[in-house]
Order: sequence, then C-alpha cells, then structure tokens
Amino acid sequence: MSSRTTSSNKSRRGFLALTAVPALVLAVGGVAFGATSDQTGNQSNTATQSATGGNALALQVAAANLNAPVSILSPGSSSTSNQSNSATADSSAANSNSTTQALGQSAQSDGTSGEWGSRHSDDGPSVAGCNQTQSANQSNTANQTATGGNAIALQLLALNVNLPISILSPGSSSDSTQSNSVSSNASASNDNTTRQTTTQAAECTMPAAEGQHNDYRAPDNNRYKAPDNNRYKAPANNRYKAPANHSYQAPAKNSYQAPAKNSYEAPANHSSSVTQTQRVSQSSTTNQTATGGNAVAVQGVAANVNAPVSILSPGSSDTNRQSNTASASAPARNSSSTTQLAGQTARSTTDSSHGSANHSSSVTQTQRVSQSSTTNQTATGGNAVAVQVVAANVNAPVSILSPGSSSTNRQSNTASASAPARNSSSTTQLAGQTARSTTDSSHGSTTQSQTATQSSSTTQRATGGNAVAVQGVAANANAPVSILSPGSTSSNTQSNTATATAGASNTSGTAQGVLQGATAK
Repeated sequence: MSSRTTSSNKSRRGFLALTAVPALVLAVGGVAFGATSDQTGNQSNTATQSATGGNALALQVAAANLNAPVSILSPGSSSTSNQSNSATADSSAANSNSTTQALGQSAQSDGTSGEWGSRHSDDGPSVAGCNQTQSANQSNTANQTATGGNAIALQLLALNVNLPISILSPGSSSDSTQSNSVSSNASASNDNTTRQTTTQAAECTMPAAEGQHNDYRAPDNNRYKAPDNNRYKAPANNRYKAPANHSYQAPAKNSYQAPAKNSYEAPANHSSSVTQTQRVSQSSTTNQTATGGNAVAVQGVAANVNAPVSILSPGSSDTNRQSNTASASAPARNSSSTTQLAGQTARSTTDSSHGSANHSSSVTQTQRVSQSSTTNQTATGGNAVAVQVVAANVNAPVSILSPGSSSTNRQSNTASASAPARNSSSTTQLAGQTARSTTDSSHGSTTQSQTATQSSSTTQRATGGNAVAVQGVAANANAPVSILSPGSTSSNTQSNTATATAGASNTSGTAQGVLQGATAK
C-alpha cells in the first residue's frame, strides 16, 4: 500500500485491495467530513429609453419698447433702460440612465464540519475537504434613442426706442440696453452610466489530523487438524516383514494455533481535498442614437434706436448696447461611461503534519474573470437655419450746450446656426485575482489557475447636420451730434455676424487593468 495518488483515488484503491483478501481482513471503517458551499449571484438590468421632441413654435410680431422721458429744469441722473424682445422655441429630447450593480460573495469553512474521523480508534481512512463554488453574473443593457423635434421661432417687427430729452437738466444718463432675439433648439442627447462591481472571497482551513490504530484482527480459532487416523499398512503378503506394529501415528493433536492476537497495525490514512472555484462574468452593452431635429430662427425688421437729446444739460452718458440675434441649434450628443470592477480572493490552509501517519492533501484553486463592454454610438446633427433680415441699430445722441463725455457704444447683429454631432465614451475594466495556498504536508499538491479576459468594443458615428445662417440688410449707425458741447466720446463697436457650424466629433477612452497574484507554500 505504498501508492501515492490523489486523495479520492487512494481511498478507493485501499478499499479494493483490502476486500480482495477476505482471509486476512474482516472490515475496515471510514469517515468522510466535508463542507460544500455553492453561491450563485445573477444581476440583470435592461433600460430602454426613447425621447422625441415635439413641435415648438414661437411667433412674435410687432413687438415694440419705447422709452422717452422728458426732463425740463430737472437736474439728476437717469437710471438704466433695458428693452428686449425675445422669441424662443425648444423641442429638445434627452435620455439619462444610471445603473449600479454590486455583488459580494463570501464563503468560509474549517473543512471538516467536525473532528477528523482519524481521531476515533475504531475508524479507518478519513477524508475531509472543502468544496467552495462562487459564481457571479452581471449583465446590463441600455438602449437610448433621442430625436429632436421641430423648433421654429419667428420674430417680426421687433422695435426698441430710447428717446430721453433733457432741457436745463444737468445730470448723467446710465446704461441703455436694447435687444431683439429669436432662438430655436431641437437638440437630442443621451447620457448613460453603468457601474458593475463584484467581490468574491473564499477561505478554507483544514485542521491537523492525528495518527490512529487501524487494526486487523485474525479469527479467534484459526486451526488446522490432521485426520484422526493417519496410518500406512503394508500388503498382507510382503516378503519383507515390517515390525508387528509399524505404523506412523500422527500426533494426537496436530494443529496450528494462530497467535491470540494476530493484528496488523495499518498506518492512519488521512486525505484532505480543497476545491475553490470562483467565476465572474460582467457584460455591459450600450446603444445610443441621437438625432437633432429641425431648428429654424427667423428675425425680420428688428431695430434698436437710441437718440437722447440734451439741451443746456451738462452730463455724461454711459454704455449703450444694442443687439439683434437669431440663432438655431440642432445638436446631437451621446455620452457613455462604463466601469467594471472584479475582485477574487481564494485562501486555503492545510495542516497535515502530526504523527507518522500517511497524510496527503490536494488543493485546486481556479479563478475566472470575464469582462465585456460594447458601446455603439450614433450622433447626427439636425437642420439648423438662422435668418436675419433688416436688422438695424441706431445710436444718435444730440447734445446742445451740454458739455460731457459719452462712453462705449456697442451694436451687433448676429445670425448663427449650429448642428454638431458628438460622441463620448469611457470604459474602465479592472480585475484583481489573488490565490494563496499553504500546505504543511510531505504529500501535498497545489494547482492554481487564474484567467482574466477583458473585451471592449466602441463604435462611434458622428455626422454633422445642415447649418444655414442668412443675414440680409444688417445695419449699425452711430451718429452723435454735439453743438457747443465739449467732451470726449469713447469706443464705438459695431458688428454683423453670420455663423454656421456642423461639426462632428468622437471621443473614446478605454482603460484595462489586470492584477494577478498566486502563492503556494
């Protein structure tokens, strides 16, 4: 019985060898202890989102603001004059999704669920072990579709007039702000965040085993007896005469007496088996489609007039701001963030060092991690049209015998259309595996296997839409008149701008990390 195979095979071989000799062995006892732990965790989430902007229409016709204060023999300063006409249409569509999956598994066992069978003197071979299996599956699918609607904003005949009149009324005038704006927005956006976290911990501690007597006891009466009369007689007529009494007499009791106790002291046969299996599967799929809608902004006949009159009214005037703005925006945007974290820890301690008995241990540690992330993003800018026709800003202050300085005058007409498409994706995959086995045995084997698979796929398509900005008859006029009115005028700024943007951009970032550590003693 010197073969050294694995614990499970040894027990089977020992039983067959002993039962094949019934004359020597009557019975052999055996005890098996073990702890089995099977943990399975499944997490699955599917989010489907669809957002479609409706139709938004903003119409503003013949909107006018008039400010015409008259001051006679009324010294003092005038406060800020703010005048604005605005038309806004918004038919945006947006999806936002956040998914967090967290799973923790822990298994701990002393491997015997009691004492070793070898501690009982009337028992035979004993087997103790741990069988720990941990399985975690996390799956997330996010489908997002956002489509901007139709946003139309019209502004016609928007007028702001500021005509303060000061006669014999010294004092300064403060800011005058005049604006006409029309804007439409038909944006589409998707935001998705997925976080998957799994931790697994398995620990098995096998205690030491002591030697035992594995006795074989022969039967109490194992005797061989010769026949009662064992004689040889010669024929009657044989010239050779044997003596009258020539016989061979067997001893009266010819028996073989077995020793009173014919026992075979078999060494104790203890086997410990540890199997730790950990599996993690993390899967994330994100599909995003964003399509900008139709955004139209039209501004026709938008005028700002600032014409203060000062007679014998010394004083300074502050900033004058006049603006006409038409803007249309139909962007499409996708943003996705995926984080997958997996940690596995397997620890086994086997102590088979006591006595001269025959102890063997087998440790198998298997760790598997699979991380998969797929991101598909499609962004298409919509149609953005901004039209500005007859946009005028007029600044014509009149000063007669009114010394004083005037400050900054700013006038602008702006038409802008934007239909960009943008995709942004971020993927992080981290896996940590630690396996540690300590075996205090001269007949021990340890098998450790660690496998980590990480897969990340990102597909991005961005297509800029149609952006059109039209500006016709945009005028800024600054015509201050000063008669016997000493003083300086500061900067005058005038601008007419038409801008169309239909850009496309993709941004993707992927980080993958695997940390593996295996120790066997």
